[in-house]
Amino acid sequence: MDDLQLSVDGELTVSAAAGIHAGWLAALDGAAVGRALRLDLSAVAEIDSAGVQLLLSLARSAAEQGRALALQAPSAAVVEALGSFGLAELVHAHGTHAHGAHA
Repeated sequence: MDDLQLSVDGELTVSAAAGIHAGWLAALDGAAVGRALRLDLSAVAEIDSAGVQLLLSLARSAAEQGRALALQAPSAAVVEALGSFGLAELVHAHGTHAHGAHA
């Protein structure tokens, strides 16, 4: 069974949060049970605290459905935002590599 692939282009901010969240939940609800979730974050140019909350909410929703979640190629903006909230382990916990991050 193929993984469920979602992506975000541009902003993951308060102004886009409602639409993004609704789309993610609809995709999860419509996907076959057992499908893992891959979230491509490579094109996220801006993320704020609402965006971080969206990622946490998606992780919780996926876990409640027994789905594995992989954050794919998070942009430097995502890595920085998660780090500033003490959540850098989210990037590493899902076995992904940061895209554009500096070591």
